[in-house]
Amino acid sequence: MIIEDEKSKKDTIDELNIKVENMKKEIKVTENKIKTDKNFRVSKMKDEMLEKIKKIKDEYMGTNTEQLNTLTQMTILQNNQLTNELEYQSNQTENLNMRNKILSESIKSISKDIELHQEVEKELAKRSNTLNRLIHIEEKKKAELVDKINRKKAAIKSSENDGM
Repeated sequence: MIIEDEKSKKDTIDELNIKVENMKKEIKVTENKIKTDKNFRVSKMKDEMLEKIKKIKDEYMGTNTEQLNTLTQMTILQNNQLTNELEYQSNQTENLNMRNKILSESIKSISKDIELHQEVEKELAKRSNTLNRLIHIEEKKKAELVDKINRKKAAIKSSENDGM
């Protein structure tokens, strides 16, 4: 019974350790995805902006003031759109950072649970060993008493036989 409890607790600890490792891996993967995605988007936006700047420069060289006003308005609209996109990405990054923080706290909590389970397991092992020693001592005492009783019975029987 005690051995089964210890085995069950050990299995629980092993499962929790596996969960902790999986969560750590998930956090690393998520962080890498965020970094990769951010770098890709920044690079893409940079390339797009450079292309747009080049296009605007080329158009600027051959345009009149009316076209420049239209072009300026388009540029302002594009800048607003890019600002909105950057704001969205910033919000997404904040959300991912919050999730990362929550997962990290969860890992800390699980790690504390594992430590507690290990301490309980050690305490139960100590108690089990102590109780096993006591049982062994009591069994020896019992065997000695049974042997002593049997010897006394034999002595009484032999004295009754001698008395007859």
